[in-house]
Amino acid sequence: MKKLIIILAMFSMKASAQVQMDKISHVAVGGCIGGLTYSISTKLTESKWKPTAFAIGTAMVVSVGKELRDRKLYNSPLNESAKDIGYTLLGAGLACLTLKVCF
Repeated sequence: MKKLIIILAMFSMKASAQVQMDKISHVAVGGCIGGLTYSISTKLTESKWKPTAFAIGTAMVVSVGKELRDRKLYNSPLNESAKDIGYTLLGAGLACLTLKVCF
């Protein structure tokens, strides 16, 4: 557990120094979406991998929908939208991994 906390702390320090605040926000929101859906789906199924797939799938749907909206309203560049989706999925994956390891 201590190793996981140290790794996450080092990642967050490196991320805050090199990555834009927008990308950090995407990781945080992805973590919230992934963590919440993972927690709920573990209560609903006995499967080992379905909660992870459901959490990452939910984060993907929400992220793609948000980026399509941003593209329509603000004409955001496609490569930035793809990066935003990737960062959101990274957050969801980290949340699933953390919950799987800790609980």
